Amino acid sequence: MKAYPEYKSTNLKWIENIPIHWEYVRAQYLFDIVSGSTPNSTDDTLWNGDINWITPADFNTRDHYITKGKRSISQKGYESCSTTLVPSGSIIFSKRAPIGKVVIANDELCTNQGCFGCIPVKELSNNYFYYLMCILEPQYNLLGSGSTFLEISAKEFCSFRLLLPPMKEQTTIASYLDHVTGQIDALMSEKQTQIDDLRKYRMSLITEAVTRGLNNDVYFKKSEIDWVEEIPANWSCVSTQYLFNVVSGSTPDSTNEKLWDGGIKWITPADFKTEYHYICEGKRTISQEGYESCSTTLLPIGSIIFSKRAPIGKVVIASDELCTNQGCFGCETIGELSNNYYYYLMSILGPQYNKLGSGSTFMEISAKEFNNFKLLCPPIREQKEIAEYLDEKTNNIDELIAELETQLKDLAEYKKAVITEAVTGKVDVRDWKLED
Repeated sequence: MKAYPEYKSTNLKWIENIPIHWEYVRAQYLFDIVSGSTPNSTDDTLWNGDINWITPADFNTRDHYITKGKRSISQKGYESCSTTLVPSGSIIFSKRAPIGKVVIANDELCTNQGCFGCIPVKELSNNYFYYLMCILEPQYNLLGSGSTFLEISAKEFCSFRLLLPPMKEQTTIASYLDHVTGQIDALMSEKQTQIDDLRKYRMSLITEAVTRGLNNDVYFKKSEIDWVEEIPANWSCVSTQYLFNVVSGSTPDSTNEKLWDGGIKWITPADFKTEYHYICEGKRTISQEGYESCSTTLLPIGSIIFSKRAPIGKVVIASDELCTNQGCFGCETIGELSNNYYYYLMSILGPQYNKLGSGSTFMEISAKEFNNFKLLCPPIREQKEIAEYLDEKTNNIDELIAELETQLKDLAEYKKAVITEAVTGKVDVRDWKLED
């Protein structure tokens, strides 16, 4: 694509030059901008009616259009608060948590107070402005304020200047981007499907190996536990407490600086993801005084770290000596066991562990439930063989997934670049036509 023949300077911070015949206009002169609201959540008569009602949580960055959210409100609910019905075609903008997500209403709807509804007040292409707002998220975030969470005010949003090409160009740019981003989205969807399929295959491979072993010619017997039907005849089922010394973690007083930033590694469930195999450190450390001030326990290298809440069931192996907060169990092997085999086994048991969770604020598995949970126990030779087999197989799968994720990231960046060039006039698409 070629550039426009002539450009002019702007006084906008986010773009230096635009095509000479384009304008830049405050959002309030292009849209009637309305805020949303939420009916009383404790009054059932205000909810589950016929009026579509959405929040920022109802749309993600890949959504282009939205029809309804997870909840709806009644006419009484609508009249009870200050939300506003916006017509189909309105642009819905997330003004907080996070700032800058944008989507087009595919039907008449209203929103909560986390959104602005943008109703065109003149002839314009809502699709062009959807694409333009998509690439302006960093700029909108610079205008956010607040202590609990960042939020862009109505004043800042209304005053923000948007680019305004002639109507015909808006339509052409939007059509061009629909076509090109549609092709990119199709490629991204294909890559994501491949990633999802590989992850499912990875999980099935682990499940097959850790519950049935590597030799299908052996005799099988009915298991004693409800999450696996049969196991090799020479395997046993053993409570976790007889395989591991299980300890809980703890947290020093967060207001005492002397207890923190020392030489002892300390981790929480937030420090590791489900795809992690090993962990050697967290975001914070504690001092010797901090360690002695609470009931956390130093765990040796090779210990399995299990997330007992937020969420239940993440598992990782310590590759260095460390301790944890109260959100983890540390599992130190008793006798000769393959910690790597049990890492793989526990990694597939998240749904089973979650069934044992309890709590009103958040779900948590108790030490008693965790210790009594029965795990499979193959002979040590088989444990090691299974772990080595899975190391090789999962490493190959993980490399493929990583490559696909890189391609997915590259496609997302390319899509953003294509949109940016078109909506800001860096390329001239006025002569673009969809080929038959």
